[in-house]
Amino acid sequence: MLRRAILAILCVAVFGPVSGAWAQPIPDLVAWWAFDEGQGTVANDWSGNGFNGTVNGGAAWVPGKSRTALQFNGTNAYVEAPHIPFNTRSFTITMWVNPVLYTAAQVVFGQQQSGSTNLSMHFRLGGPAGTGPVPGAVRMAFYSNDLNTAGGLIQDNTWYHLTFWYDVTTQTQRIYINGAQSAQRTAAPYLGTAGVTNIGRWHSGNAQWFRGMIDDVQIYHRALTVAEIQKIMTGLTDVSLAYGPDPKDKAEGVSLPLLQWKAGDAALFHHVYLGTSPQLTEANRVASNLPFTMHYVTSGLEAGVTYYWRVDEVEASGKVNTGTVWSFTTMPKTAWAPKPADGAAYIAASGKLEWRAGLNALTHDVYLGADRAAVEAGAATVKKATGQLAASYDVAGLERGQIYYWRVDEVLSDGSRVTGPIWSFTVRPVMAKADPSLVGWWKLDDENAGLAVDYSGSDNYGALMGGPKFVEGQLGDALSFDGLDDYVNCGTDPSLNIRDQITIACWIKVAVFSRTWETILAKGDNSYRMSRSSTGGVAAGNSIHFGCNGPTGGNLDATTIVTDNAWHHVVLVYDGTNKIIYIDGREDARVASTGQINESTHPVLIGENAQAIGRYLKGLVDDVRIYNKALTLEQIRKVMQGDPLQAWDPQPTPGANLDIREATSLRWSAGESATRHDVYIGQDKDAVRAADTASPLYQGRQTGTSFSLAGKVELGGGAYFWRIDEVEADGKTVHKGSVWSFTIPGFLIVDEFESYTDVEGNRIYEAWIDGWVNGTGSQVGFDTAVQGTFGERTIVHGGRQSMPMDYNNTRSPFYSEAERTFAPVQDWTGHGVTDLSLWFRGRPIRYVDKGNGAFTIGGSGTDIWGNADDFRFVYKQLNGNGSIQVKVDSLQNTDPWAKAGVMIRGTLEDRSVFAYMIQSFASGASFGWRQTVGATCGSMTQAGITAPQWVKITRTGNDFTAQYSANGTTWTDIRNADGTVTTTTVMMGP
Repeated sequence: MLRRAILAILCVAVFGPVSGAWAQPIPDLVAWWAFDEGQGTVANDWSGNGFNGTVNGGAAWVPGKSRTALQFNGTNAYVEAPHIPFNTRSFTITMWVNPVLYTAAQVVFGQQQSGSTNLSMHFRLGGPAGTGPVPGAVRMAFYSNDLNTAGGLIQDNTWYHLTFWYDVTTQTQRIYINGAQSAQRTAAPYLGTAGVTNIGRWHSGNAQWFRGMIDDVQIYHRALTVAEIQKIMTGLTDVSLAYGPDPKDKAEGVSLPLLQWKAGDAALFHHVYLGTSPQLTEANRVASNLPFTMHYVTSGLEAGVTYYWRVDEVEASGKVNTGTVWSFTTMPKTAWAPKPADGAAYIAASGKLEWRAGLNALTHDVYLGADRAAVEAGAATVKKATGQLAASYDVAGLERGQIYYWRVDEVLSDGSRVTGPIWSFTVRPVMAKADPSLVGWWKLDDENAGLAVDYSGSDNYGALMGGPKFVEGQLGDALSFDGLDDYVNCGTDPSLNIRDQITIACWIKVAVFSRTWETILAKGDNSYRMSRSSTGGVAAGNSIHFGCNGPTGGNLDATTIVTDNAWHHVVLVYDGTNKIIYIDGREDARVASTGQINESTHPVLIGENAQAIGRYLKGLVDDVRIYNKALTLEQIRKVMQGDPLQAWDPQPTPGANLDIREATSLRWSAGESATRHDVYIGQDKDAVRAADTASPLYQGRQTGTSFSLAGKVELGGGAYFWRIDEVEADGKTVHKGSVWSFTIPGFLIVDEFESYTDVEGNRIYEAWIDGWVNGTGSQVGFDTAVQGTFGERTIVHGGRQSMPMDYNNTRSPFYSEAERTFAPVQDWTGHGVTDLSLWFRGRPIRYVDKGNGAFTIGGSGTDIWGNADDFRFVYKQLNGNGSIQVKVDSLQNTDPWAKAGVMIRGTLEDRSVFAYMIQSFASGASFGWRQTVGATCGSMTQAGITAPQWVKITRTGNDFTAQYSANGTTWTDIRNADGTVTTTTVMMGP
């Protein structure tokens, strides 16, 4: 099937380089202990996620596979890191190990939920007298889901790269040794949701201590490809560069003018550069050819300044390896790092003001008030503390909605004072409770508050936990949850204990659910919750579940697929007689139900379930609401538009790619009480968000609900942001709008295939006419609409939809095409464009003879193995002796045993005898054979050989020689080859 994704003109993508000592990063890195510290009791997590480990017992720093490693003594040495969730999700764990197999079983990595060996993970090596696993084998265990390799693969005092791999979608475990798959089985997901992460032991109750060295442990929340695993083996850092800067990169509050680092592997001397700009030149060199890894800045460092520094490593040959640019900021003389941050909004009326002390500060004087001038002047009326010892000050009873100004003066030991800067924050306003039944309304807009603001008037503000990110949403901003540890804690206020009727509504955007009961919103597990539907249900876990415990009728699953990476409005309603699920303004599922909803002491969480930890959501959520009444369908459709006082229904739709020819105007629907509209537009999102009527981004106040873009945008202009504030009749009441965006690409758009649906008149095959009308062998679109479209939603180049097209050229007229007629006729020559671009993905051609001995073969088939073969073969007949060789340049990672090479075969039957020599993607170079028709196959493989590689097979009588070569001239035999094809005339080819 041919998949068309995006048809566009002058489609250009630009990628930037990754700088520094890091190689191109691999996505979804969760934790990385490089063990390169070389000293101390902390193993830092290089991923930046904060999973630093503590080095315990007799663990010792030693030279490792790369730089330094940790040596474990087999009696009390281990590294303990915080809990990392692996439950009901895909993951990959990689490490280098160099063992001493001193006992039957020793664990290299473990995690156990307290009190439950059934919720335990342990990866171990088999030693003397071992049975689980046997000596020299590797085990990957989820307790009773045990995968073992063959024995004898692991030997003492040898470095091995081990990979423990799990794909939750296919429920498959794999073990890789040195980048090649060594074992595989089907296994249910790991279910443990607690327990520390151990390296070098299982857990405190059953250690199974490891003896030997471990280096470079990495964890990913994804099933990595073989190519990615092999990339990790080669290392993600450039070992020739200096590393481990002290002070750490981007450190703040530095006072000691001493720079230290760890040397690159081949470094003999070190050049040091220091300056106040990241563009360091020779003028910034402050030390040359240092024989040691430290530099004292004799001139001193200026307080409160950001410095940049770099160490270039000089090898014995004179080669200079330019280092990574690091930075640090020295401690200022003034108080600094205020908390709440300067300009923060929605701060609680009671709490604590905090800051970090300035250089040499002994005590602190605190000023706080609503009058900025008074705070600047240090007036007695706003002086709240004198000679304060702690770098904090408690406040209470602040006025709601008021802007406060504060400063901290630092008092030194000689009595002199350092006047601090003026900071400000805004206290949470009293929200009007326009609808008493609305007990929680989290728009999830970025309000510079660091929390989820509750607009219901109930003060159920949500704390952001784990670091969810504000991104563009369906209605203004949304929160993006990473599926690792992100959620919002909206508290346990009594208003959230709802008994008789309830409505839960929100917008969601999810590409895939990856764990059972993945949670969108929940008040524990025994009250009310919105989550992923049952994996055994009609939608196979791709829709929504309404958990409402207490009432009769059981819980409810929807049928509409929501895992299409598109925005869906989801509403759960219990009205005292029915539980109902609405999706996108239409009823989806219903069950009769009566009774009261259970109360719960657990908090309402968005993106997680406090009573069943580990059901973290991966996806986007916008505009979450909870009502203590049942909304009608009409009311639900009103909720879908967002805040009724704000402008809504923006055109172009948020995030749209907009052809410059169609970028004529902005349009919107007016808020309920608006008579006029303030328009803002620019190319800086934050600037548009913060702009007021004095800003150059302000376009004026108008009565109409459209705005001309003439002169405001250009071809290739990139992202544009706009905002509409709604003005009431009094001219003073203004309702600030959300920030929306669109992009003008550097090409004209012919068809992106995004807008087609299953609605009559807007179906993809009604625009692109196929063989049902034009008589060719084509068919556009699938036979049955899925997710509201006849288009393709999985295989896409960009956006969320492509055009599927079947073709059949085996009957008259022996070609296939799809045609679209544009009305009116389009001009594709304007705006300086010259080229037509089309993205497509399809089945490779079977065979094309290009002449002069050159031809193309399209790979196909399941495998050449077992009792019968399924593959594509291009051949010539061979009588007697002969040989054939090819160069395998590269292979796609469809499987570790994806293969290409040469074969001699008795017949074209699938059960025929044969002998082949192939290069696989990740399993090495292999000689394979079938000696008897219909029998199983045999092989001899040289692991570690990768493409590009020449392969060759030679027949001499009934004997075969199988060889591989890196250059096509120097050949290496595959030893112990055993193949026989006894017929005189055979088929030979690639």
